[in-house]
Amino acid sequence: MKNKEEFLREHPYLLEKEVSPSDFPPNFLFGVATSAYQIEGGCKEGGRGPNIRDAFSHTEGTILDGSNGDAAVDHYHCYKDNQGGQVGLVVDCEWAEANSDKIEDKGAAAKHLEFQLGWCFCPIYYGDYPELMHKIVGDRLPKFSEEDKELLWNSIDCVGLNHYTSRFINHVTDSPEESFYHKAQKIERLAEWEEGEPIGMDDEDSNAPLHKMLDDKLRVRYFKGFLAAVAQAIKLTYQKDDWNCASGWFKRRWLCCMDEADVRGYFTWSLADNFEWVQGYTKRFGLNYMDYKNRLARHPKSSAFWFMRFLKGGGREE
Repeated sequence: MKNKEEFLREHPYLLEKEVSPSDFPPNFLFGVATSAYQIEGGCKEGGRGPNIRDAFSHTEGTILDGSNGDAAVDHYHCYKDNQGGQVGLVVDCEWAEANSDKIEDKGAAAKHLEFQLGWCFCPIYYGDYPELMHKIVGDRLPKFSEEDKELLWNSIDCVGLNHYTSRFINHVTDSPEESFYHKAQKIERLAEWEEGEPIGMDDEDSNAPLHKMLDDKLRVRYFKGFLAAVAQAIKLTYQKDDWNCASGWFKRRWLCCMDEADVRGYFTWSLADNFEWVQGYTKRFGLNYMDYKNRLARHPKSSAFWFMRFLKGGGREE
């Protein structure tokens, strides 16, 4: 496993105490993210029909606290304005970092990214799945008709990246992962530092007193480090040698834009505590604390105040 202190020394920008909008391009877009089912409620209003999440959350034993998204945090009744926009695709991808300098581990990390990003983007930009996936997965992959390809090619206006965490990747011949998806890649994913500390962050103790829940210092620290990393990625000149293990689509796509990462915006998760899927309302990832026992009263957390200061050009502690 990677040693955290050594990793931070290799990436000093992660130790920077402050970051501000001036570290980003002039037209960079900042915001906060939500998800329709997790916040809207109004499950039988406005012409809304049932969906698979309704069926799943109403199935006994599927949600940790026995809740559902019928009301969620009642965003439907709070904000009814119509919105326009562009057609885009948001893909979930955890960043993959080789766990060592071994050529096998570097190749495994590149392969994991190709299985995540290439799986979704290759059909859109090239009309088929990545060559590497065809080689490994074979007939398990669906086949696109010419009509399918025509419909998919360049069919989106923008691309979003839903990013929860990062993993260190080892190449292994017998993967400990349970799913075929990961076993086929022959990888081991590690979510801890060498000392056993988890990578990234979870939410604070959801049963803590209100004043402690509102003072979410860990989330503020996470925002600072993450935004500093995004700013650095935009400025960073990539080293070609790091990608010698990449193949096919992944290598072509990333080496063609080595001067800088073309990132247009960042939307933090999330606007407010909400229905967190199988965990129900037991997890609180929002900038605003939702009082589920008091008519959904909202209380801004420290992270909300920090983000507001940041957007005004500060982000400095007061």
